Amino acid sequence: MRAIALLRDLRFEYHIAGIGPEEGQLRRLCSELGLSDRVKFLGFVEGVPQLLQTADVFLMPSLWEGFGLAAVEAMNAGLPVVASDVEGLREVVMANPSCGIFVNPLDLSSIAAALKELLLNPQKRVCYGMAAHQRSQQFSLTSMVDKYLAFYGKRTSR
Repeated sequence: MRAIALLRDLRFEYHIAGIGPEEGQLRRLCSELGLSDRVKFLGFVEGVPQLLQTADVFLMPSLWEGFGLAAVEAMNAGLPVVASDVEGLREVVMANPSCGIFVNPLDLSSIAAALKELLLNPQKRVCYGMAAHQRSQQFSLTSMVDKYLAFYGKRTSR
């Protein structure tokens, strides 16, 4: 939320989907920072894929991720990702070809700079989004089943 506040000079809306124990604190912070006109709390969202289709960029500033399923879903929608440079996200987002920008989740200015870079550069946003969509296909159900079958096929043939 504090990184979003650094982008006051840009026209955008920031949507937060979901509910949880941090919501009250986030709402208070949003109000304190004067972001109530920019930040929309959507609550529980039934149609996440449809919501992602309306976005330009996906932000995931996690301090830790075991596996970035939300990032994969965003990438599948063709969104470039601004993601924390943590193991679970590094593995999913990858850097070559670039699907987004990695940031230090504790560095508010780097988060704001990454968002600004993508928001102001539609061509880069599209290129990263196309690479992101392509990368997300490696996590499709069919792809995962094929990988498991190949792995277990090698294990039984020893």
